Amino acid sequence: VPLQLLLGIGQAGDEAHEPYATAGAGCAHVHVHDEHFASWSFTSARPFREAALRATIAGLPGSIIRGKGVLLLDEAPSRRTIFQMVGKRWELTPAEPWGELPAANRLVLIGLPHGIDAAVLAQRFTAALADARSA
Repeated sequence: VPLQLLLGIGQAGDEAHEPYATAGAGCAHVHVHDEHFASWSFTSARPFREAALRATIAGLPGSIIRGKGVLLLDEAPSRRTIFQMVGKRWELTPAEPWGELPAANRLVLIGLPHGIDAAVLAQRFTAALADARSA
């Protein structure tokens, strides 16, 4: 994996930097880093429902090869949950309290450039968010 992809440097202002934004609960972007990899990011202040999030992650296409994030779960709103995924192996790990940081979801997926459908990913992850009434 190119170092620039891992560190998130060297892409701002490049023609290869193509943002994709969605309306709704959060913000989602796709960034094409080169002809080999692309990343998709998602943020939301609304918490995820854990069961729905797990189903969404389990249903990700094989073209998604890496994922990471700091997540807010409806079932554990006072602490962060760390998301790590490599290939089809993934885990959600309880972590420290939010402290002074705002509690919110920050998620990044990395995959093959033509294997990331931003609209579908945004729809699936948005559908896994807790209903505004229960948040």
